[in-house]
Amino acid sequence: MTPSRRTGRRSAFTLIELLVVLGIIGILVALLFPVVNTAMERGRREACKNNLKQLNEVFHNWANDHNGDYPLIKARPVDQYGNWTAMNGQSPLYLHARMLGTNGYLTDTRIWVCPSDKVDGPGNNLRVYPAADVKSILSFNISYMYVAGHRIIGSRESQPAKAPVIADEANQIENGAATPGNMKPILSVDNHGKEYRNVLFLDGHVEGLKGNNVANSIFNYLS
Repeated sequence: MTPSRRTGRRSAFTLIELLVVLGIIGILVALLFPVVNTAMERGRREACKNNLKQLNEVFHNWANDHNGDYPLIKARPVDQYGNWTAMNGQSPLYLHARMLGTNGYLTDTRIWVCPSDKVDGPGNNLRVYPAADVKSILSFNISYMYVAGHRIIGSRESQPAKAPVIADEANQIENGAATPGNMKPILSVDNHGKEYRNVLFLDGHVEGLKGNNVANSIFNYLS
């Protein structure tokens, strides 16, 4: 009797099968990437909010030790009638960072950097200054803008929940030359993308705001 032969099992994929598998993997990656990216950005926004909450504590501590005044490098700016003008006469924010660090209020410079900042973020800063070097900061890329002139003791603000203190910056300059209602728009290149910014308000709460007028809306109360 002639012994039967076993049919050999195929041990490899054909080229067509391999291409089909790779195609399926490519489709899955394309479908999952936006979801993963959105989840990562959501985490970065929360980390940014945490930065602002920590800055609130720092600024509040400073004010408690300085007659209720929030940090202000220059003399409080006022208009011709003696009213302070929050959007004028501000110094670069890195000077405030250096002042707070020099005086021991905030030596961890990472808190000044938004994890989503595409221009001044962790990958584009020359380095994150360690605590020992904070006194010698000559320049530092900071991710936030600061509205100067606030107080926590005897404040003129009747609605502190509407008064912005620190917010995600627009990479187009927002400074004394800009006025409420005429601020630079929040663009896709800014910290968290187009039409979104985190804001710390004078009452201490941090809010993520969305909308095509988010650059101006936080200043409507000040105008």
